[in-house]
Formats: sequence, C-alpha cells, structure tokens
Amino acid sequence: MAIEPDKEKGFKWGIRICIGLAILFVILGFVAGFIGYKAPRSDDNFLNDLGNFGSYLQGTTASFWSLAGLLIIFVAFLAQKQQLKRQETELEEQARQFRMQHESIKLQNFENSFFQLLNLHNQNVTQMRINVEGFGGDSREYDGRECFRILHNLSHTVYGSRTAEQNADINFAAQHYMRMFEVPSYEASLGHYFRTLYHIIKFVNESDALKTESAAADYKNRRRYTSLVRAQLSAFELELLFYNGISPNGEKFKPLIEKYGLLENFDTKHLLNPNHEDFYTKSAFE
Repeated sequence: MAIEPDKEKGFKWGIRICIGLAILFVILGFVAGFIGYKAPRSDDNFLNDLGNFGSYLQGTTASFWSLAGLLIIFVAFLAQKQQLKRQETELEEQARQFRMQHESIKLQNFENSFFQLLNLHNQNVTQMRINVEGFGGDSREYDGRECFRILHNLSHTVYGSRTAEQNADINFAAQHYMRMFEVPSYEASLGHYFRTLYHIIKFVNESDALKTESAAADYKNRRRYTSLVRAQLSAFELELLFYNGISPNGEKFKPLIEKYGLLENFDTKHLLNPNHEDFYTKSAFE
C-alpha cells in the first residue's frame, strides 16, 4: 500500500520547487557578488571601498545564500517527512496483512471445528439404535436414519385423531413428543442427537471468526454454515426437530431454529397436524 497519490505528488513538487529556488538564490548571490566586484572604486580610498564591498556582499550575496541554505534544510525536512510517511504506510500495510492473516487463521480453525462437529453428528446418526416392541411382545432393532422414520410412524400412530382444541394446543403437542423420552432407548439416542445438533448451531451462532462489520454479511456468513447442517437432515429428522423445539428440551434451540430457518423446505404434511406450523414464526421456514 503506497502513499496516497496526491500526497506523494505534493511531496515531490514541494522538494522540486525548493531545490529550484535554492539554486536560483545561489545564482543570484553570485550575480550580486559579481556586480559588486565590478563596481568602480577609488584607488585613494581602497580600504574603505573594500569594507563597503564586504558590507555589500553581506547584504546581498550572503542573504541570497542564506535563503538557499534555508530552502535546502526545508528540502531535507520534506524528504524526511516523506520517508516517515512511507514507513508509516508500510507499517499500516503490514498491520492490515497481519489482520487478514489472523482472520484467515481464525476462519480456518472455525471450519476445522465445524466440520469435525458435523462429522460427529453424522456418526451419532449412524450409531443410533432403538428397539421397538411389536404386538406379540417381540422387539425389533432399527439403526441409523431408519430410526427417525420409525419414530415418525410411532408418533403419528399414538397421536391419532385429536380434537381441534388439542391440535391447537402447543403444550399438548410438546407433551406428546416428550413421551418418547420415557422409553430409555429412545431417550438415549434422541437426547444425544439433539444435544450435538444444538451445539453445532450454537457454535456457528457465537463464533467470532464469522463476524463482519455489516450485520447482513454477518448473518449471511453464519447462514451458509447452518444451511450445510440443515442439508444433512431428512424430512423425519426435521419433524422431530420441529417438536423438540417446542418442548422443554428445546427451549434454547427454538430461537436458533427460527433465526437460521432450519425448517426451510420442510413439508408440513409430516407434522402431527399441519396447523402446528403456527407454533413457529415464518422465519423458521424461510
């Protein structure tokens, strides 16, 4: 980063003008001295004429040369100021590059942590296990993302047909969701799943590495990463995320779901009742 062109140009012209004037005053000093030297003198009063000539030189040539010397000193001052300005500009550039490098390292560390957390989340999904008891007392084990489809079917079967008043009650829907946590195998899998998912979104929301001066750009940066998380979730996972957010377990998660539109493109037909969509602000689906 160089000195601003106008300032650099000003320094150069100032130095050139001062040097030019200094040379002019030196020449004028020689001219004045030569004129005084050629002035007629009386041989009878040579010492007086010589004294007068010295006074003349002091008043003319010395004055011109003094001005020239002053201008040369001023040129040195301008050159030093120009050099200091260049050094200041170089230091500012170094500081800017250091900040950029620091921000780049912060972003790199953030992304490393983010993708490690996302990988951990996917491992949690792969390792999920639930046992579902059949009507004959037999149990069947499901694993991976199949667990969410089974929990979706079980939830809808148990929920069944409800009255309009019950369907409109957010607490009733939350209590229905919380009943799944009464089954140990469901609680162990779902609890771990949603805690990890919540901390990933919270990590993105609070990271200093994504901060920008513009609030819109700041949100856009964070939304880019939360969208990557959302892209990992199936429709059945989004349904459980929906009801987790309105339950006591998801009290802190719901504002983040709405802030980052984690239910974007979610088909509300998967809900226990499509009218439950009103439990969230529209931003959760945008």
